[in-house]
Amino acid sequence: MTTTASAVVSKVSAVETRSIDYVPDDERHGKVSHQGPFWFVGNFQPFTLALGFVGPSMGLSLLWSIVAGVAGIAFGTLFMAFHATQGPVLGLPQLIQSRAQFGYRGVLLPLIGTLFTFGGFIVVDTVIIKQGLNSIFGWSSIVVAIVINVASAALAIFGHDLLHKTFRILFWVSLPLWAVLTLGALFGGVHGDGSAPGGFTLVAFVVQFSVAASYNITYAPYVSDYSRYLPRKTPATAIIASVFIGAVASPV
Repeated sequence: MTTTASAVVSKVSAVETRSIDYVPDDERHGKVSHQGPFWFVGNFQPFTLALGFVGPSMGLSLLWSIVAGVAGIAFGTLFMAFHATQGPVLGLPQLIQSRAQFGYRGVLLPLIGTLFTFGGFIVVDTVIIKQGLNSIFGWSSIVVAIVINVASAALAIFGHDLLHKTFRILFWVSLPLWAVLTLGALFGGVHGDGSAPGGFTLVAFVVQFSVAASYNITYAPYVSDYSRYLPRKTPATAIIASVFIGAVASPV
């Protein structure tokens, strides 16, 4: 047990070797409680905030935007959280599992779709972050974009263990910012254009709901990639609850 534990600890800062391969039972490690902070930080980003403006931009009031957004996020995250249970059982990345549904060659279709989806996420996130930091601090947009993508690539290369470790640190760093932002919005610290408070339109409500729901659904193609290292007998309800709470809390 001691030798195994030491080996696991030594791998935390090492490059992930399993990549898209099956994770054997003797290499399983981690805690289900780590899933919550991981997905909380994954959604605590400028793109998430931008999606909240979809309803108001179409004339939806603050109250109805909140209702549509929260309902959409909760609905979409259910599908994502249930997929997370496949990780400990199968020990495989999500898209490799999809060979059973689509076939060995047919899986290329969702693979290409996923590639474009997350390529788009990277582009949009980079644009929002670099423009924001440039407008606030005057930082060079090109330098910011390079730093963001180099850091992201490094985390992706090192893989699972370093990603989880980094995200847990970022969770505690970002939690006070999240609290300040929330309190500021609730108690009037965040100001906007009050001349057009908006109302309710079915089209705007459905669009805000759909955007919020699809946001976390798009994580479904790889959600079990980050739960497949958990022990095989990890309770499914615990994984679902941890992923759901983390992935819902920060976008709400």
